[in-house]
Amino acid sequence: MPVAPLVRSPQTPAPEPPVEAVEPVPEAAKRPIASSLIVLAICALSAVAISRAGWSSTDDGAGVVPLVALAGIALAGLRWRPADDLTPTRVVSSRIACGFATASVLMMAAWVSIPGLAEQAIGPVTSAALIGTYLAMWGYRALALLRTVSVLSLLTWQPIAEFVHDSLRTSLEQPSLLIYRRLSQIPAFGVEAEPWRLFSAELHRGALVTLSAIVLAIGANRWRVTARTFIDLTAMVTATLVAHHVAVLAMPIDDYSPDATTILATNPGLEVGVSALGVAILGAVRYMRARRNDLEVDLSIPMKAPEVETRDRVIFAITDKADRPITTALLLAGVFPLATVALQG
Repeated sequence: MPVAPLVRSPQTPAPEPPVEAVEPVPEAAKRPIASSLIVLAICALSAVAISRAGWSSTDDGAGVVPLVALAGIALAGLRWRPADDLTPTRVVSSRIACGFATASVLMMAAWVSIPGLAEQAIGPVTSAALIGTYLAMWGYRALALLRTVSVLSLLTWQPIAEFVHDSLRTSLEQPSLLIYRRLSQIPAFGVEAEPWRLFSAELHRGALVTLSAIVLAIGANRWRVTARTFIDLTAMVTATLVAHHVAVLAMPIDDYSPDATTILATNPGLEVGVSALGVAILGAVRYMRARRNDLEVDLSIPMKAPEVETRDRVIFAITDKADRPITTALLLAGVFPLATVALQG
């Protein structure tokens, strides 16, 4: 009796396990604000210490740059704070914590033993306090935010702040002159009848307004390296620079007895205020654009990714600060030199 040949049926692939949908974390549990308030307190303490070290918010130069950097750090820490109990992270090692504590002790000893070190040492003291506080509060969560805090804290160092400000002022010489000359052709400014006002206005190039716009934009927005990012940032910085030049050229800043309005036009506070307004408008534009494109999921909302449950619990831990109080205390050691400088001067 003939036997039919065996026909091997094609193997049916095993069904893949269903992947859980990525769900946003509820608003109440996504980002506790207590840690952000601690970072804000360190920024305020740093501002007091910087003022005690001789930097002033009325300096027409690099003296305001550290305060702007602290404002950017505070804004970033408040807006982009990570979720403490929902984002797995690597545990901060005891070696790094001991390094922060040792650096804090050395900086405090140098501050006490070396006279005239206030302006040079305030930057490293501030950076150590801010980065140590970040690691103590959030560990390695949100590495983009950690990089932002680290980079912006470098602007509190006197040599770096002066170099960045002076380099930007030199680079803005030709663009600033071009804007002033274009504005001087508008009859409403009255430069044609008083041409010397143009030469007085050219001394105010808007280096601080440009730097403030960039720093505050970094703190207030989450950027991606795309062409639209550069277009948005360039347009916002250009608009704030033009607005600053309009305010300067509209005021008789060359008067021998200027009034309060004229003094305000040349005050660094105006430059920072114009920058803050430009950043706020840019944030509103990006928000409306996201809603128009149906991108209503905010990038700042932490997501429960499916691969979180498969991560190695030895490398990643959900919470580490409660189980490692000594490490947390060592990371916070940098706050004590900063508090000493702020409270004693």
